[in-house]
Amino acid sequence: MFKKINIHKRILLMFTAIVLLSAVSLGIILFVGMADVRRNTQKIGEEFGNSVTNFADEIISYNLQRQIREVTLYKVRQVDRELASIKDHTAYLANAMTSILQHPERYSKRELPTPFERQIKSGEGYLLIATKLQAECDRPDVWESIHLAANIVDYQESMAKFYENSPIAFNFGSKYGYFISLENYKTEEKYRDIHSDSYHSSYDPRQRSWYKRAQKAMDVGFTDVYPAVNGAPRINCSAPFYDKEGFAGVMGFGVQLESLYNLVTENSLGESGINFALNKKGELLFSSQEEGLLSVGDGHKELKDVPEPSIAKEALHMINGESGFCVVTIDGEEYYFSYAPITSMGWSFGALLKCSEALAPTIAVKDSLISQTKKFNAVMNSIFVGNVISLTVLFAALIWLFFIVSRMTAEKFGKPIFTLIDGVREIAQGNLDKKIEIKTGNEIEELSNSVNHMTARLKDYMDNLVSVTAEKQKVETELSMAQDIQKDMIPHIFPAYPDRNEIDLYASNKPAKEMGGDFYDFYMPDDNRLVVTMADVSGKGIGAALFMVTSKAILKNTVLASNENNLADCLSRANNQIQQNNEAMMFVTIFLGELNMKTGEFSFVNGGHNPPLVYRAKEKKFEYLSVEKNTVVGARKNYKFKGQSIKISPGDLLFLYTDGVTEAINEKNELYGEERLLNVLNGLEEVPSSKELIQKVQESLNAYMGKAEQFDDITMLSLKYLGENGVKKLQ
Repeated sequence: MFKKINIHKRILLMFTAIVLLSAVSLGIILFVGMADVRRNTQKIGEEFGNSVTNFADEIISYNLQRQIREVTLYKVRQVDRELASIKDHTAYLANAMTSILQHPERYSKRELPTPFERQIKSGEGYLLIATKLQAECDRPDVWESIHLAANIVDYQESMAKFYENSPIAFNFGSKYGYFISLENYKTEEKYRDIHSDSYHSSYDPRQRSWYKRAQKAMDVGFTDVYPAVNGAPRINCSAPFYDKEGFAGVMGFGVQLESLYNLVTENSLGESGINFALNKKGELLFSSQEEGLLSVGDGHKELKDVPEPSIAKEALHMINGESGFCVVTIDGEEYYFSYAPITSMGWSFGALLKCSEALAPTIAVKDSLISQTKKFNAVMNSIFVGNVISLTVLFAALIWLFFIVSRMTAEKFGKPIFTLIDGVREIAQGNLDKKIEIKTGNEIEELSNSVNHMTARLKDYMDNLVSVTAEKQKVETELSMAQDIQKDMIPHIFPAYPDRNEIDLYASNKPAKEMGGDFYDFYMPDDNRLVVTMADVSGKGIGAALFMVTSKAILKNTVLASNENNLADCLSRANNQIQQNNEAMMFVTIFLGELNMKTGEFSFVNGGHNPPLVYRAKEKKFEYLSVEKNTVVGARKNYKFKGQSIKISPGDLLFLYTDGVTEAINEKNELYGEERLLNVLNGLEEVPSSKELIQKVQESLNAYMGKAEQFDDITMLSLKYLGENGVKKLQ
């Protein structure tokens, strides 16, 4: 049959067969190629999604864990700082009572109200002698002790102003059984309940746990948690105080756990955050969870015995004083769990946050990528089906445009896809500044815009982390600058007056923290007078440093502006200026003196400061200077200070200091003391220069303290009078 077809038809048939065969073969090749492109594109898209998701997951998880740990450590430091402050204040009040009982000549007798006479107000100091103890205390020597000890109320009231919004109690229990207390409570109703007749009829401080603890240990420390009279859980910091015969009683500083709980529950992590604390036995002290596994409930719950193994296991680490971070399960929910020890009490603090809440940003990124990937696959499928139909129509109608259409199709749909793939690979490698530019007007452009938006959000998140770190470094730098500025405000260039042979002057200041509250000062109002100042601001840190700067400036300006040369009047005026607008209720102890370098007359006024020592060259002996019992500066408005004066002979010396010297403690928590200071000075073979004298005292302090931490500023000033014709030894 084929032989019967003519040549024209054969050529046409052969040409048609060749064209059809070529077209079919090309169509199969193109179909397979496009299917492969679609498969590879989808695979790369999925790999990109997984890569970006893992990258984001790692970054967010890492920073989240660090944030939880940092918040936990920050709250622990808050509690430790609060407990350290309570401990310092307890030691301060115990030392104040010791000073009162050992130096009765400095204080007058005082009467205090009792709850048997009238209702005692919150924040008011009072005396309690329980009915059953009145016979025991009804002795002249005990009443002498009571009237003298009543002076501690001034210190209690000043200290209570720091805690006016907290339910605290300052309790002084005597070895005789009488009780001097000042307590703050939020409501008058609770105050009346606590101070009921039954309470006052039998209360003996000597039987309380805080009294027994300090009497046994003879140091400053905390009790275990115990229920207060009103039932609220409380801890008590207590310290012994002494009279001339030895142990005289215990100072107790009671603090309800509510205050510490408020510190650690502020700004909790997320809505699902849980905060709690354990004691040394592993019992829950407090918890933000009112119900459930971590609630305190009735009685003591030991966390290591709860039925959830992951929590019980970590509880053992907490009891051992360890820090950690892990994932635990509570009621079928996974939580991030961070914990750290509260070293000052031997407690442990824990914070939890639901993993689902913490990882919400990561889940959102994953969901967004999955959604975009599905859209991308749908676009690819739509493009693939459309191309197959178009190619079929084109092959049937326009065979001669086969290769051109294929090339145009590949360029139209392949180039933006590969541009997207290349950009995604570069982003996945860490270049978050990469922007994918695709202008197709379809879903591929929308997908590229979504990738750009996601990349920008990741970059902003990382930039914020860098900004937070930089801000922290800035704060540390500014604190260092403030420390240098404060140091420069105190005279520190010696010899101070190299052209004056009448005096040999030297001073030193050693802060306990970055910013100190002690200061000294000296200046000459005229050619014949030298004014010296030694002062100690209440408290420590930046607040004390600012108060110190203000007090120093006011005092110096007042003295220089005075035409009367009356130091007592100058200090009275400075007291009113310092007390004005003193909302922080701070105060400063000041010793202010003026030496007439021509006559040797030394006028001075003491504002609640430690008495200085005076060296008499004729007797070759140091002794404490007798000073008036004036109050501290900044505590009472319109207070009239009393001044004094003595005669200083050539060769005599004045040694001024702050209580950081006499109250320095060694590794056994024992005070350096005024007697030791006097013995060290009188033990010198000869009185050296002022600089060498201060160095000798500092060497004695260093040897006594050993490795013990310095908890108060140490400031000293030595002034040796050489007379009009004296010859100063080079410093």
